[in-house]
Amino acid sequence: MKGLVAVVVGLAISGCTALGIAPETPMQGTWTGNMGCESNGIESQDITFRFLDGSYNGSFYGTAENNIIEGGRRGWMRYTVEGASLFGQVTIKPKELLERKGNYYAMALTARKSGPDKLIAPFCGKDIVFSRISAEPPVKKTQN
Repeated sequence: MKGLVAVVVGLAISGCTALGIAPETPMQGTWTGNMGCESNGIESQDITFRFLDGSYNGSFYGTAENNIIEGGRRGWMRYTVEGASLFGQVTIKPKELLERKGNYYAMALTARKSGPDKLIAPFCGKDIVFSRISAEPPVKKTQN
């Protein structure tokens, strides 16, 4: 019976890998990307996500910091997020606005994994790449 279970598990993992679906990799760490969209008037929108893995496989939570340049004006947002990673698809949802400078809003993001340290999100007619620059747990920021 143990041999049968091992064969079934091995087939399930190799079958998923053959289909391009790898077991979920942790999302913990710091991820960065730029979602500028000149056709919408946003020259630059640097986003940094700091994630901690959640209590169940594929879940995570953390904060997002968004530095925006629109029409030469600078804006800033910091907000909490939660998300899930399942079958190579990552969904990030804003939860609570912590700080904001300017008239901006947090938006949900859906991306696909391209390896353990890269996310690709369609936005503004192009693919935006987010890269994990550190897998270390984020350090809680102190007030300046």
